[in-house]
Amino acid sequence: MQKRAFVISMMVVFTIVYSAGVAATQSKVYRSSDYLDKDYVQLTIIGNEMIGVEGRSGVGKTGFALVLVGSEGRQIAFRAAVGPDGFYSGEYDASKIRDENIKELWVSFIQGTDRTYWSYYTGIRLDHEAGELRFAQSPVYEHNLGVYSSYSQLRPSEYLEVEVANREEMRELQALADEITAGENTDYRKLLAIHDWVAQNIYYNYDGYRSGDYGNIDPHSTLERRVSICHGYSWLTEALLRSVGIPARLVSGFVLGPRAQGRYWDETPDTDIEMHSWNEAFVDGRWVILDVTWDGRNRYEDGQFKQGEIRYRYFDPSLDAFSHTHKMMP
Repeated sequence: MQKRAFVISMMVVFTIVYSAGVAATQSKVYRSSDYLDKDYVQLTIIGNEMIGVEGRSGVGKTGFALVLVGSEGRQIAFRAAVGPDGFYSGEYDASKIRDENIKELWVSFIQGTDRTYWSYYTGIRLDHEAGELRFAQSPVYEHNLGVYSSYSQLRPSEYLEVEVANREEMRELQALADEITAGENTDYRKLLAIHDWVAQNIYYNYDGYRSGDYGNIDPHSTLERRVSICHGYSWLTEALLRSVGIPARLVSGFVLGPRAQGRYWDETPDTDIEMHSWNEAFVDGRWVILDVTWDGRNRYEDGQFKQGEIRYRYFDPSLDAFSHTHKMMP
């Protein structure tokens, strides 16, 4: 299921996404991805007094803002420009965070002449215990770490077969995968290219989500209709990746989706925690997490196709950051 966008007029949003799938590192530093240099954010608590923000936007943003979220609502810490090369940075005096019991940080962006900051990273939790300011670990992180660690037992060679019986459909998927990845000389770049194509060309079926009638969601049907739900996105992504020799799997778990209404794991009733599907692909000797559904912003709603922008928050995130919104199933 696709996560709704949060909008904050003349405000900011900041969240963190951590590197691939290793144990949580320093609680003074959060980085969205240790591997993706095209689009990332890093927050650093400096001497318990300052918070440094640096990153890069790969989607053409022109300004960013850091938002503080506490019991009194949301307030802008500061805003600054994104350079023409996509890089941005800034520092903020953290005393207000401690004094006003700020519980979360968000990072959001504007583009061009737009005056509304749209959330991009949300839900970065803070911990103030013993007067020491730190980034809080997700309550499902240890669970996810155990599940992710078990992937060392998986054999990537067992995740290469394209499970499409119809030969003509198989040829179409193969041709598309070859076209998407033409000119890419590494598996990581092929993975990114397929992520981008699916996010930009498939539309989330909100009409089907609300009615319960999704239609066919197998890879070829999703490709043909250009409309699907999370399982269809993930199934198509898996087929395209396997078509170019990248081991990939469709996985399922639980997420803080629209029904959570912005609440965190410890605030959300079980009935509002939703089932969801995403992918993992074996590249450069590790299983890379990607959730193309949540990175795509296209919508099929009220019988109309509505184009949205691509995002990279859920492409190769750290396990720590991923755990703020996703809980893996064993």
